[in-house]
Amino acid sequence: GDDITATGGIDKPFKTCKAALKKFPPTRGMVLTLRGGTYPATDAIRLSNISATVDSPFIITNYKDEKVVFSGSKEISGNWSETTINGVKAFVTDMPIENDSDYFRSLFKGDKRLSRSTYPKEGMFKVADPSEGEAIAGSHAPDFFTHSVAFYAKTNEILNFANASDVEVKVMHFWCDEHLPVHSVDAATGRVETTKPSAMRIRVDDNFIFENVKETLTLPGEWYLDRAEDKLYYIPEEGDTVENTVLQAGVNKQLFTFNGVDNIDFQGIDFINTDW
Repeated sequence: GDDITATGGIDKPFKTCKAALKKFPPTRGMVLTLRGGTYPATDAIRLSNISATVDSPFIITNYKDEKVVFSGSKEISGNWSETTINGVKAFVTDMPIENDSDYFRSLFKGDKRLSRSTYPKEGMFKVADPSEGEAIAGSHAPDFFTHSVAFYAKTNEILNFANASDVEVKVMHFWCDEHLPVHSVDAATGRVETTKPSAMRIRVDDNFIFENVKETLTLPGEWYLDRAEDKLYYIPEEGDTVENTVLQAGVNKQLFTFNGVDNIDFQGIDFINTDW
């Protein structure tokens, strides 16, 4: 369809959901029918002020048996070149990261979520010293809501990271997975400082790993995003070529947002490939 001359009927459909919702603000008892295809939602689709009822809901559905997909990713294809990293074959492409909205932590190949390069490659490390004297007191009781800004790892488990600011440390404790961007790493002392405090207190023997590590990018299907060089590296899997490799970078964390709505009914729709 198109968004200029469309009437919104089956013979002259709109091209985008945003155009349809703009021309026909949803009301109770309305049905928005989507033809098959993948609808990129790199910005969240906002639904607001819809007072549908249980008996007359606002329905968003697929047309007949056609497959409808909302994707929170952008396509990466066509500009790969071959290189070598850590002694293995890799593909690389330009990936400018001008601000935080360009950065992504999720990369997909079809329906498969690919793994960022991690350290260690297997298992996990354990916190040697939580450096509790640097922690920030939390506003909630009990004290596991204390916010840590640094901890110490064992010195023999620290790498001299080429791009420490690209690395994230993932701390797995309580019921929470912390994703903390690294500010600095001191290989001599094992001190790891993060750019933001943890949501929950870091303790001795808490499990952690490092993610997005250039030095450990080695396995097929792994990737590394290099902000210093504005490059994306990918270790190809069997059958991958620079011509046929198509990946999707998760750039949106929310596909829809809702404000003041009641009784929205989604039917026959897949929601895929958001960041995180």
